[in-house]
Amino acid sequence: MIHYSNLETVNYIKMMIKNAGYTIEEVADKMGISGQNLHRILNKKNLSFNDINRICKAMNYVFYYEMMPLNNYLERVGDVMAIKDTD
Repeated sequence: MIHYSNLETVNYIKMMIKNAGYTIEEVADKMGISGQNLHRILNKKNLSFNDINRICKAMNYVFYYEMMPLNNYLERVGDVMAIKDTD
């Protein structure tokens, strides 16, 4: 998934928290902070990799980041779209 802004990343994290069956407050508790502090972290202008890793660790998830040339990504997306079109 490509994230062009901090907001997209935060929305994705919130979706993953919900999909994992947690609430913000439950994840915050696992992090040893209050729900209010986790909301504050998620609302920061610049969410850090450290913040994301702490949230993932609390959910027993791993944060995986990949960089690649745009052409490679477009080829991958094209391959996936071709597979979807044949279904």
